[in-house]
Amino acid sequence: MGHPVSCGGWATRQFVFSNNDLVLADAGYSNPPGILAIVEQHADVCVRLNPHALPLYNADGSRFKLSAELSAVGNAGEVAEWPTWVHVGEQKIPGRLTAIRKSKDAIRRADLRLKDKQQRGKPVGPLTRLCAQYVLVFTTLSAAHASTERVLEMYRLRWQIELSFKRLKSIADLGHLPKYDERSSRAWLYGKLFLALLTEKMTRVASTISPWGYTIGKAEDRKQMA
Repeated sequence: MGHPVSCGGWATRQFVFSNNDLVLADAGYSNPPGILAIVEQHADVCVRLNPHALPLYNADGSRFKLSAELSAVGNAGEVAEWPTWVHVGEQKIPGRLTAIRKSKDAIRRADLRLKDKQQRGKPVGPLTRLCAQYVLVFTTLSAAHASTERVLEMYRLRWQIELSFKRLKSIADLGHLPKYDERSSRAWLYGKLFLALLTEKMTRVASTISPWGYTIGKAEDRKQMA
C-alpha cells in the first residue's frame, strides 16, 4: 500500500496518483466514474458510500441488496463486510463494502439531521434513514491488505483531516481566496496555514500551563520550581 491521500468530492480528478496509493474520499466521490478514475491509475480507494450514487452488485451481476444485508447488523459497534462490485459500462471493479453500526447517541444525532433536512423540503427515503444508522465504506483494498476494522479506522482518520480543514475555514477564513495570481495565492495560503498552525500550537502549550507554576499533586514538580 502506498501513501494515503485524503480527497473530497470531484477534486480528486485534479490529482495524479501513484501505483498503490490509497485515496481516502468522502461521499461526494462515491460514484462509478470516480472509482474508475482512481483504479485506472492503479491506486486504491476507501470512500464513504452514497447508496443512491454508487450502486453495488454481486459477483453474478445481480444488484447487491443493501437493506437486507444491513438488517442483520443490529448491535452498536458491530462490523460486517461483503464482497461487492462496481459496474462502469462493461467494466466490473471488485471491492468490499464495510459497515459498522453507530451508537444510539450517534443514530439520534443522525436522525435529527434528517429531520432538519426534511423541514428544508428535501426528501428522505427509507434507504437514507436505514443507512444513517451505519457508517458504510466501500474499498478496493483486498482483505490481505486491510481488515474490515482497518478500513473503517482509515476512514475515521480521514474524518479527522476533514474536521481540521473545517476548523481552518472557520477560524482562519481559509476557504476564501482573495487572489487570482498563482504565486500570490500560494503565498496567501502559506501565510494563513502558518498562522493557523502557530495558533493551534500555542493553544496546546497554553492548556498545560498552571498560573501557580506547577501541577497539583506532583511533589517533584513543586521541588523543581522551589
